Amino acid sequence: VLTGLSRKTKIIATLGPATENGDVLRSLLEAGVSGFRVNLACFSRESVMKAVYAIRSISTELQRPVALMLEVLPSPGRTPDAPPITESDWADIRFGLECGVDWLAISAGRDGEPVRQLRQFLVEQKRSNLSILARIKNPSTLVALDQIIQDADGIILSGVSQTNEDSDEETFRVVQKCVRARK
Repeated sequence: VLTGLSRKTKIIATLGPATENGDVLRSLLEAGVSGFRVNLACFSRESVMKAVYAIRSISTELQRPVALMLEVLPSPGRTPDAPPITESDWADIRFGLECGVDWLAISAGRDGEPVRQLRQFLVEQKRSNLSILARIKNPSTLVALDQIIQDADGIILSGVSQTNEDSDEETFRVVQKCVRARK
């Protein structure tokens, strides 16, 4: 029974200052890390490029596939009238494409518009092979949860309280919808 589950289990490590060393990256891959999360808020672009090159090289050497996910985080000072994806976000997304990421994670917003815009951009760039993860903070405030699940390739639930019963029910509801949609 566990064999089937283990193939779906993924270990994701976040790139950061502690992972700049190639030996650390090798250790992580040898220990079973199957993906790396790139967060440009805490890692310079130059360091990301070096780490991506090292990851791809070590992955090839070990014959162990590894996925890279760029997380596009909304800037803290974003105003309500700001576009769903800012110019800074687009610059990060283009950089991610240049690095060869496999997944892009972006906030779904309230209506999923950022996910749809990103999908359209990837089609225009002839990069529809990249997968999109929609980050959802509070599922109960979404006006288009079903559509967001449909438009994305997967969902990241972030900032959901684990001590609140309503939150547990909401998380369970989202997970069930994702399972039904095979996401």
